[in-house]
Amino acid sequence: MSRQLVTNPDLKNVALSTLSGSGPVAISVPLTLPADPTQPLQACTKQYADTKLTQAAADARYLTQAQGDARYLTPAQAAALYLPLTGGVLSGSLGFVSVNERIRTPPNNAGAISVESVDGYAFLSGYGGGFISGNTYYDGVNWQRFNVGLAAGYLSTAQGNLAFATGPAGANPLTAVNKMTIDVNGNMNLVGALITSSIIGVGGAQPIAGRMISMPNGVVALDNTSNNASNGQDIPVNGVWQVTTGNSFAGLVIVHETLVNGQMALFGMAATLSGLIWQTATAYSNVKDTAGKINVYVNPGEYGICIQNMGGTAIRMSAMLIRTRGTQ
Repeated sequence: MSRQLVTNPDLKNVALSTLSGSGPVAISVPLTLPADPTQPLQACTKQYADTKLTQAAADARYLTQAQGDARYLTPAQAAALYLPLTGGVLSGSLGFVSVNERIRTPPNNAGAISVESVDGYAFLSGYGGGFISGNTYYDGVNWQRFNVGLAAGYLSTAQGNLAFATGPAGANPLTAVNKMTIDVNGNMNLVGALITSSIIGVGGAQPIAGRMISMPNGVVALDNTSNNASNGQDIPVNGVWQVTTGNSFAGLVIVHETLVNGQMALFGMAATLSGLIWQTATAYSNVKDTAGKINVYVNPGEYGICIQNMGGTAIRMSAMLIRTRGTQ
């Protein structure tokens, strides 16, 4: 067994080679290793690797000094600057190009995550489609609720279609049913009622909430959801409610008195013409100023639909308009 220790006389570089044998080799002179990371170290002790200080000089291969320096930090220090590929906890926001485009935990809500773009837009894109969900996530096979005690749902878009699906509280996996779809041609399929604030009572000072509902045997109905004694347009004795203004309506008008007698009537309107088609009793007329009647007519000056109370008692009216033509 023999060993040879070869040293440079100026002690700037030391090459250690073991010709034969094994075991520790004593070095009695300083061992200087190359600082340039592109050069082979030839030999390196664990203490050297674990305690090497940050590189002082910039490295052109990295965008910033800090990125280059990280290679020369201790393992614990270097790992703290990067997200572990196998998981870990990120402290602070994850920025992309600019600190204004980021993924982070909102400052005032540690239980949420926010994807933000201060400078422009945020996109969620996928070849097969995209999903936004509430109380549910996709595990690769099924949709699972986070909390099985709550309902869940998701909004999805794919190949030009838009859909919203929900499911009630219950055991996982979630079985969601489409409640609304809009296809690529603009056709909408809705499960349930279409509720608006002004589909009924057009132009009134107090719009009456309404909805479009599906009835048995394929019948579709426009439903006045606020048709009761506490809702509608109040009209005093000899007062007029001008339901619409301008030459902008031709079609059917259904009127309903909800405070006094509950009577209804159906009128046909076109320009200055008003025709009484049907009524439940004798409370209505289509001629302005008819005494003792609720008069539904067209204002000749503005072509607006008017409801006039000449019955001698204050009334409350609801109106539903079905327009067949926008203008005359």
